[in-house]
Amino acid sequence: LIHQVDGNSLENSRPRADDRKKMTSKRRSWPIVGIGASAGGQSALTAFFTAMADEPGMAFVLVQHLAPDHKSILAELIQHHTRMPVCEVVDGMEVSANRVYVIPPNCDLALTGGRLHLFTPFAPRGRRLPIDFFFRSLAQDQQDRAIGIILSGTGSDGTLGIRAIKGEGGMVMIQAPESAEYDGMPRSAGATGLVDFELEPEQMPERLIAYCKHALSGSGRTVSSLPPGEEKSLDKIFILLRNQTGHDFSQYKPSTVQRRIGRRMALQQIDTIDRYIAYAQQTPAELTALFRDLLIGVTQFFRDPEAFGLLEQQVLPKLIAEKGAAEAIRIWTPGCSTGELRVIMANRAFYRTFQNSAEEAVGRLLYELDDGQWDIPALRELLGKILPENSIFNGYEVHSVWKHLGRRTMRLNARQIVNTAGEPNMILLAIEECWESTREDGEVG
Repeated sequence: LIHQVDGNSLENSRPRADDRKKMTSKRRSWPIVGIGASAGGQSALTAFFTAMADEPGMAFVLVQHLAPDHKSILAELIQHHTRMPVCEVVDGMEVSANRVYVIPPNCDLALTGGRLHLFTPFAPRGRRLPIDFFFRSLAQDQQDRAIGIILSGTGSDGTLGIRAIKGEGGMVMIQAPESAEYDGMPRSAGATGLVDFELEPEQMPERLIAYCKHALSGSGRTVSSLPPGEEKSLDKIFILLRNQTGHDFSQYKPSTVQRRIGRRMALQQIDTIDRYIAYAQQTPAELTALFRDLLIGVTQFFRDPEAFGLLEQQVLPKLIAEKGAAEAIRIWTPGCSTGELRVIMANRAFYRTFQNSAEEAVGRLLYELDDGQWDIPALRELLGKILPENSIFNGYEVHSVWKHLGRRTMRLNARQIVNTAGEPNMILLAIEECWESTREDGEVG
């Protein structure tokens, strides 16, 4: 899956956290953890809560796929494995620390203002995404304090939700796929490249408690800046980032950089900036993770209502008044005119065929992958028409000598995926390997 890069993709374009606090709940001294599970989730939840402390200083909200027409006994089952009170959610219930809340059957669940609200689902069974629904509200309510966990399950529910959590600077864990009874949900989430920890359920509590200890201050605020006097060390991190990614963050908003570095230090349980620099020097994957943390996915186009209000009320009326009825007004949107596309997800077959990983592919421009072998003018033109024109193409062939494959022909099909949940539309690009090449030369076509 790929989506178009918007000029507003950087956090600099977002409303400041202070401005958004009016729309979110009052900060508490403890975090709220959302846990999503489906098929095979019961054993994972049992292992998780058996290993969890009696008073971990956080609240847990469980969203599991349940049969809509049967009474759930999940709360009773979980209660056998924890001393924390476990209850099924009642509409409007306020969340408290050291408690476990379980979604009822045939409901969608959302968090706002520290209270849980139930909604009647209208999507047909099999098309509902209750984990995504809750995780989005968790991200909006808790912002950079949001924590999401994906356990065993089929399908991809939760994948879009963790994107929302990461977009707010929160933390994401998934069950190690090889330990899950059904690995669809963990693998789908892991393929985004946005996951902070991949662990077996019984290993999660220790890491979760350690993260909260390092990432949150005693007042409940997220640790979001470097210690005084260490800001000069940012230059070293900028150099490391530039060497690995080719991007220069030296003119980036300092508070954003400090907040993201502080978060990465908390995730790795590193307490000084010098130790973090040394760790980043030795761990290229950490620099990749920091780079992704400094960028966010576009989830809302009209991010600055005041600016767009001014455009609507003062700029556009003047432009229209100066034009005749038959004249056109051309508007250029920075960052969108190039048609650059970033990879947001790929399947195992892609990684296996081209011998790369999610860390190497997710978040990168499509045309940079595989040493630029996808950077083909004709392919750019075809993909560039899909989102604005809702077009499709089938059977486009790429002939090349691939690094790990040798001479091969790849047949491409692509279409738009319309997202009805408020996220940007995406392009589904299917790649089929053709064993009999239709060309004898090794040039890209």
